[in-house]
Amino acid sequence: MTRDTIFRVASLTKPIVAAATIALVDDAKLNLDEPVDRLLPELADRRVLRRFDGPIDETVPASHQITVRDLLTCRMGFGIIWGAPDAHPIQRAAEKLHLGAFGPPHPQAPPPPDEWIRRFSTLPLMYQPGERWAYNTAFEVLGVLVVRASGRSLGALLEERIFLPLGMKDTGFSVPPGHLDRLPTSYAANPATDSLEPYDGVRDSAWSKPPAFPSAAGGLVSTVDDLLAFGHMMLARGEHGAAVGGVTGALVGLGIPELDPKTYEGKIRGGNILIAVHTTDADHEKRAEQTLEKHRAHDVVVASDSSVPKAAHTASP
Repeated sequence: MTRDTIFRVASLTKPIVAAATIALVDDAKLNLDEPVDRLLPELADRRVLRRFDGPIDETVPASHQITVRDLLTCRMGFGIIWGAPDAHPIQRAAEKLHLGAFGPPHPQAPPPPDEWIRRFSTLPLMYQPGERWAYNTAFEVLGVLVVRASGRSLGALLEERIFLPLGMKDTGFSVPPGHLDRLPTSYAANPATDSLEPYDGVRDSAWSKPPAFPSAAGGLVSTVDDLLAFGHMMLARGEHGAAVGGVTGALVGLGIPELDPKTYEGKIRGGNILIAVHTTDADHEKRAEQTLEKHRAHDVVVASDSSVPKAAHTASP
């Protein structure tokens, strides 16, 4: 990897989309606590599974509507279930819809935003909105929301509000043909063989052409310098040479109330990273502890369900 390498940034897409969302809040095009139904009527009158691992036709009414804040904090009530990708009925139902809701990004698979949200709306939620943290899918929904709020494609919105002001010239949802030589092959672990195998190539890369559904959860490619520019802007509370404006003042003010540690496995808050290991398997917890030990020197707290300190959930930004 070199300084100008273009790489798939996966979930680093999320804070970038969150910053653009907060810019729309600053423009009064969105309100953090408004229901999303105004712009996403497909998500009105949600049903919720009686049990997240139960039959998808055994549901109850949602206790309240999903809000913009719920999307930004991954508390809309739907997300990745860690473990086998087809263990539960809701996972199998989502997979049949080709939503890309679980697993690593596959940018050419999901349908365009309006069709994506239509398909998603046929599924019940896993949990009541606001009840618990569930990773990833909320940001796919957020991507559709900001497209409708801004009247622009997600790529155009990010280009105008984030990339151009910060000079992030190599960040986007695809790699131009003339720059594919800067994109390396991506590898992923195969648990069955305990080896690395190609996940995405170069000339045939899924990022070699624009996607129908730009993923707000994990679809961007970028470079070290571009991500550094974004990080500097966040540290400067929305300023980076040219003002992006209205970003981090509201972003860090989102606030996450004190939650039981079993409601989520990890989050970034106040400059610290908390990783809560949700498991009753002592061997698994030991392996996780060993894997994460090296991060302790970098302001990372590792804790089990029983030992997550309440202060970690309520620390001020």
